Amino acid sequence: MRKGVGGNRLLRGVVPADTILRHAVDGDWPLARSLFVEATRVSHPGLGEPERLAYVEERRSRWMGAPVRVVAETEGGEATALVWVVDDAFVQGADYVQLIAVDPAHRRHGLARALLRYAVLRARERRRGLIRAGVHRDNAASLRLFASERFVPEEGHDGDFVLLRRRP
Repeated sequence: MRKGVGGNRLLRGVVPADTILRHAVDGDWPLARSLFVEATRVSHPGLGEPERLAYVEERRSRWMGAPVRVVAETEGGEATALVWVVDDAFVQGADYVQLIAVDPAHRRHGLARALLRYAVLRARERRRGLIRAGVHRDNAASLRLFASERFVPEEGHDGDFVLLRRRP
C-alpha cells in the first residue's frame, strides 16, 4: 500500500482514487522546475526563455528549503502536480503559497484543489495565523479556485498579481 500525506477529512473525496499526495524530495526539482517554467509563461510573459530559466533556477534554493513541498503522484509513480509553500516574507506568522501547478495532461481532476486544501491544513498544523497567495490577474481558473476555498483579496496588489489571504 502506498503511503501519502495523511487522510485528513479535508482531502477525502478531493484527491482522485489513483493518486496520492506525498512529501516532495529534492529529486522532484525537475518536475517543480518544469511546472514553474510553465507558470512563468503567464505570470512573467515579458521574459525571454533564457531569462525565464534563470529566474526559475534562482528559486531552486527556496524550493529545497521550503517548509511545505507536496507532490501528487499516480499509482504508476508519475508525479503530476505540486504545491510549494514558503514562510511569508512580508507577514510574520503566515505561510505563502509560492506555486500550485498541475501538468496540463492531469488538469480538471481536482489536484489543484487537493493541494491547496493540503496547504491550508499544513498552515493550521504549523499554527500559522494566515495563509496568503499571489495569483496573476489573468489566471481566471486559479482566482476561482482560491475564491472557492475562502481566500479573499487583500487591499492593493503586487504588479499583475492579486494578493489573496485566508485564515487556516
